[in-house]
Order: sequence, then C-alpha cells, then structure tokens
Amino acid sequence: MAKRNQNTEPAEGYSKKFLEYSRAIKPKFKINPNDVDEMKRRFVNYCNKTEEYDMHFLNRSCYKALGLSSDQIKAYTGLKYTDNPERGDFLNEVLDFLASYRENAIAAGLLSPIPGIFMQKNYDNMKDVQEVSVSRATEDIQDIKAIAARYQDVIDVEFKAKERKKIPVKTGRPADPVKAERRKETDGGEQKGKDSENNRAG
Repeated sequence: MAKRNQNTEPAEGYSKKFLEYSRAIKPKFKINPNDVDEMKRRFVNYCNKTEEYDMHFLNRSCYKALGLSSDQIKAYTGLKYTDNPERGDFLNEVLDFLASYRENAIAAGLLSPIPGIFMQKNYDNMKDVQEVSVSRATEDIQDIKAIAARYQDVIDVEFKAKERKKIPVKTGRPADPVKAERRKETDGGEQKGKDSENNRAG
C-alpha cells in the first residue's frame, strides 16, 4: 500500500502512474443505477487496482470507479435509500470502508493529518469536539448557593416585573347592586317627569 512520504513533492513518475491508475479503474460503460451486482464488481476491481498501483483509497477515485457522482452517492444513501435499500446498504458499506481506511492511514502516517482531517469532515461527517472547561476560584465562589445569591437580585427584579404584567388594572370599586337599582329607579322617575312636562308644553 502507499508508502509514507514526508516530501511534499510528488514522487518521480507519480503523474504517469496516476494516469495509468485512472484508466485502469475507469468503467467501460455507463452503469444502471439499480444494478447492485455491477457496482460490487466494479468496487472489487477498484480495490485490486488501487493495491496494484499502490495508491490511496479515496472517495473521488472510488466514485469514479463505480461510475457514480457524489450527488448520486448522497441521494442513494439518503433521500432515495428506500427506492433500493440493497443499493443503499452496499454504498454505505463502501463509505464505511473508505472512512476506516482514512482513519488507519492517518494513524499509520501514510496520510498527512491536515488533509486527512479535512477529508474526514467532508466525507465522514466528522466534527470538531469542543470541550468547555469551567474553573472557579474558591475564594469567590464556594458552592452553588453562592452562585444563586450572586444572581438573586436580577432574578427577583425579572420575576417581579413579570408578576406586575399579570396583575389586572382596577378602574374603581365594584358597584353596590342595591345602590345601582335605586339609582336606576331615580333616573327613571326623573325622566318620566321631564316627559310629562314636555307633553304639557306641546
């Protein structure tokens, strides 16, 4: 398999070997997207030729050997998986194989960590894991009660503000039903008196 090479310059004759390798893995005809057996045959040929030419197992070269595009790979292992589960399962196995090779190649020093990690993020859905370390000075914060006390004033202010919003606004005292009835009768009597005066005047 590919030898460790600390030199960033391509090895002598590498370009020629790469062109021969590309021709060796290139399919001779367009593949039927549902022909899983042909995909498997092409993958075996890809593995054999990659070993024969002492090249790295890489996603782009593998896709080329299968006769599929990266968009097709994503679709057949994603949204269109249910259209042909056998195809989706096989392609997922291919992706797992490539991810496993990449991980081992980085660990063995066959693949530089910088491009290796870049490929892992792009092809293997890996992400940086950020760890947040929270340190506290014992003279400032002793325990969780001290933290609560520090922010208690802010909490009280916010809580009281919210409670004020919930209190209904009172426009006056509730009406006394007895007084209200008397007022209605008085108002009615006064109105009748005015109506009588108006009739006499007319």
